[in-house]
Parts: sequence; structure tokens; C-alpha cells
Amino acid sequence: MARPLSEEKRQTLIQTAIALIAEQGLSASTANIAKQAGVAAGTLFTYFDSKETLFNQAYLNIKADIAAVVLNGERSGDWQAQMRQWWNAYIAWGVRHPRERAALRQLESSPMLAPETRQQVREAFAPMWQMLDEAERAGRFYLPMDFTVLVMEGMAETTIQYLADGAQPAAQAQQAGFETMWRALVKP
Repeated sequence: MARPLSEEKRQTLIQTAIALIAEQGLSASTANIAKQAGVAAGTLFTYFDSKETLFNQAYLNIKADIAAVVLNGERSGDWQAQMRQWWNAYIAWGVRHPRERAALRQLESSPMLAPETRQQVREAFAPMWQMLDEAERAGRFYLPMDFTVLVMEGMAETTIQYLADGAQPAAQAQQAGFETMWRALVKP
């Protein structure tokens, strides 16, 4: 009878992959991931069919963590207030998780991410996408939705990096980032 797989070992492999992707990029080897996780190289493939499967799972774990933080709380009826709440939560997450942000940047530009993985992430952020879709239908954005979201993400990353570099006062910088993003993308 096959021994049941350990969820703790699986999570260790995922967290080790995230750390090594952040440090080494997508060239992080499965052998090194297994070694750093304290398991035999073959054990990694007991949990994940391939390097791509592991990297997709690492991406999903990071995005699930972000969704849990950002989408936690009451949904505001005022879409600007809601966007500000989500922005503030994401910025706070980003400042606290530099390693995950570095891995995320590597993974998001990777052809390794499966379309199914990207769809799962979109579903994890369904309330946000629903609100953005409503705003787009109402003609609230200057740019097409996909471009708008990329610009939002870029401005959030810039704000996070500025804060991570020790910007003071942090609350003002975070608000300035939001106001800049809002004015650049949203029609009055």
C-alpha cells in the first residue's frame, strides 16, 4: 500500500521553490529545490509531475495568499473606496513579502504558467474582476481593461518598492500611490 503524501512536505517544496525562484529566477533547478527542502530529488516528482507543475503551484500559492489578504473584509458600495481598500491591503502585503513579490515577477513573465493557472487566479479574484468589469462597462477607464490592470499592477509595484526602500511617512506614500493611479486611469 502506498504511503500517503505529506501536506507539510508538499508545502515545504512549494515554499522552497518560491525562495529559489526569487533568488535564482526560473533557472532554479528541481534538484536544488529538493536539496534545499531536505528531500531526495525523486521525492519532488512524487508531489509534482514536473518543474512546470511545481512552479504553477508556487504561483497559485502566492496569488491565493494575496487574494486572502486583499479580498478580506466588507465590500464597500463606493467603488473608489473599495479600490482604495484593496490597494492598501495589497501594498501592505507586498511590503511584508519581498521574496514572494520577486518570485511573482519571475513567474508572471514565464511561459511556464498554464492558461488554467491564470484562470484559477482570475477566479480567486472574482469580486475584484466583477467590479472592474462593471466600471469598464460604465466607461470609467481611459484605457482598455487589460492595459488598465497592467498599469495598476505596475503602479502598485512601484509604490511597494518605494515603501520597501524606507519611504517616510509610509501612509502618505501609500496614499500618493493610490491617488496617482486613480487620476491616471479613472475618468472623473
